[in-house]
Amino acid sequence: MNYQNFITIIDECYPPNSSMDGDKIGLQVQSSVLEVSHVLVAYELTNEVIDEACKNDINCILTFHPLIYKPLQAITNDERVGKLASKLIKNDIMHFVVHTNFDSHKNGTNTLIADNLGLINRKFIVPDPNFTEKGMGLVGILPNPTSVENFVELCSQVFKSPLRYNVGNGSEVQKVAVIGGSGTSFLNDVAKTKADVLITSDISYHTFHAFVGKMMLIDPGHYETEQFVSEALYNQLKVVFKDYDVEFELSKTYTNPVKYYPNTSQYIEKQSNNLKINNG
Repeated sequence: MNYQNFITIIDECYPPNSSMDGDKIGLQVQSSVLEVSHVLVAYELTNEVIDEACKNDINCILTFHPLIYKPLQAITNDERVGKLASKLIKNDIMHFVVHTNFDSHKNGTNTLIADNLGLINRKFIVPDPNFTEKGMGLVGILPNPTSVENFVELCSQVFKSPLRYNVGNGSEVQKVAVIGGSGTSFLNDVAKTKADVLITSDISYHTFHAFVGKMMLIDPGHYETEQFVSEALYNQLKVVFKDYDVEFELSKTYTNPVKYYPNTSQYIEKQSNNLKINNG
């Protein structure tokens, strides 16, 4: 398939104007690819992901995380972005990004979290003014109120990680807000929903302090809140392109750079299970 037609179809599914302002989405490295035939869907780019693509004759890697966030002054092997971009070009592999335009999708990042937590009666925290079924973040309710202790245990099981959290405004939880990835820029919007708890990542020490007695904050980690994304993207794209001559594979490479102590291997094994579905 012509690469421009490939991009057009992707943009119809995940419109660029449904992403956050300034997000670095879309085509990041074209190399010399004009025809897209074999796509590897991954969470983000690493050396190992590119090696996996080379091994499987992939000519396009579609990731959730962008590689290039800031304008490059030079492409060198002295730093991560230049090194990976060079490796893509050398191996003639295209790189395309679907990021916050997947977060805002009705079946995107936050829906995946809400599904895993069993939330019902969901609403977008910040509805997209341009689309009826898109928005950033979700707020919903648990079918029944639960104790803080039980909810923390549920989150630990869902995200397969240790948690950081503060004390909110009560001993029970029912109304839950979720924002996968770094969601603290939406704290004021979340507060307006009267949620008992917000689950997001990259929460600072002082932010935890600010919400003690007001709203419970839970931080399972950045990768941990987005670990379901690459499998969902893979499944959705297979359906979208089912009538086209483009093959998709889900990357089996685990890319989370964060380790845990103790029990690192236990958490990594559980998180890696998201990458073990059968391709085809």
